Amino acid sequence: MSEARFLNKARDFSRHYQAFAKIGGTLKHYQANQNGIKELKLECKDAKVDIKTCSILQGVSVDFGEFVGDFGHLDLSYDKPSVNFGLIQSGYYKSSCDGQDFALSDDEMFVISPNMHDFGQSAKAQCKCVQINIDIQEASKEINAFFSEFDLERFYEMSNQNPYILDACVRDKMLFHHIEQAKCVDMIRLKVLECLLEIDMKLKQARATTPTTCQSTQYTTKAYIARVKEYLQANYFLSQDELNLRDLSERFSVCVSKLTQDFVKYEGISIYQFLKSCKINNACKILKEGKSISFTANEVGYINVSCFCKNFKEKYGISPREFQKIAK
Repeated sequence: MSEARFLNKARDFSRHYQAFAKIGGTLKHYQANQNGIKELKLECKDAKVDIKTCSILQGVSVDFGEFVGDFGHLDLSYDKPSVNFGLIQSGYYKSSCDGQDFALSDDEMFVISPNMHDFGQSAKAQCKCVQINIDIQEASKEINAFFSEFDLERFYEMSNQNPYILDACVRDKMLFHHIEQAKCVDMIRLKVLECLLEIDMKLKQARATTPTTCQSTQYTTKAYIARVKEYLQANYFLSQDELNLRDLSERFSVCVSKLTQDFVKYEGISIYQFLKSCKINNACKILKEGKSISFTANEVGYINVSCFCKNFKEKYGISPREFQKIAK
């Protein structure tokens, strides 16, 4: 299938699968069934998916099937407030989030706001998974029509402070199993809404049993966040391996959860998104001096040059090489 036709088909699916089209992936199979469920097989050099997908409400989509390979090089960035939650039915998923390694395996549920966190350069999967994707702004009205007392904004707030990994009970597994086995969109919609209420309850329980704040006697919140920013700006050249959230939190006498929550609250982005911006800003200065792209990437703490080029273009809309030509 041509790239243009692939891109046209990819618009029917979530941002996750549009990423395959952008890197020249191959659409192996596509079928839109009369029941509203679409079948999709995609492959690129390092990853492939064999899934079924459907839109159940405005701003809410469901994907279920197999994910195999390394998805780290795909552009899975999200600009709008969103929540992903789901269940690893079998297999594993390994990546990093905001500099911390994490792994999902059989019968573990996950809840995360992808627009609020920085994911690592490697995301390896060999799993069967059910995933629900919610665009907060688009979905709010319709979800509230089903559940007048359900606060989607609060649900988003809970999930964007920390990624959650939760053990699935028998009921949870049955709900996700019913999503996978459903024959029509209406039944999937019903089970997804049940899952949403179940996940919401579990997040409330997790927050009740896990401290979300720690005392800091040395600084007021705003003052210590300013100190954190100064430290990051001065140490922009550190790689994610060299700068982890645990060490950073200890340096400023707070716990990791408070540090990450306060930083997002006052800066609107995660710590690693801020650090990435510092790296790219300083890279401009080095590139203007005529240094090579690989030298520049290494100087600002990138191990992978292609990742540096990708992040640079995301920020400025041009490649480092194009920037050098303009800056001469």
